[in-house]
Amino acid sequence: MRAALVRTTAVLMAIGIAAAACGDDPADPAPTSPPPASATGSPPAPSPSASDAEAQVEFCADLNGFATAAGPAFDLGILALIDGESANERKDLSGLVDSMVLHGTLLQARMPAELADDLRTVVAAAGEAKAKLAAKVSAGEAVEPLQTEKVKAAREAVVAYRGSC
Repeated sequence: MRAALVRTTAVLMAIGIAAAACGDDPADPAPTSPPPASATGSPPAPSPSASDAEAQVEFCADLNGFATAAGPAFDLGILALIDGESANERKDLSGLVDSMVLHGTLLQARMPAELADDLRTVVAAAGEAKAKLAAKVSAGEAVEPLQTEKVKAAREAVVAYRGSC
């Protein structure tokens, strides 16, 4: 029962994080709204190209996917192991680790320089955890690389980054 509650809480938090990351804040101007008309009548700035907009959407999707997997959902997945490892808990953790590797790898070329090392640190640790999970090492032991102080700090830094998303 306790594991089911933790799993349910993890899923709800992941959904909430994803919804918050994708939702519009009424206080923020809409990214597609035109700039206000100038009193001087100067021409508007050129709009970004479609490929720039597509790249931004892809970046934000990968950043949100990474943040969902590496954030509180991962921490809750670790907590679910307290009472032992079930097949579902292992599957859930494997999915989160796979998502960190996938989205982190896709983000590497587009991450700001100040976070590039943090992202590489997390992707390397997630890759190590993924290999251990595939080798049937216990889930708790397999995800230990993602729980070191250095990697936790790196995970938190990348998860907190929102950039232009």
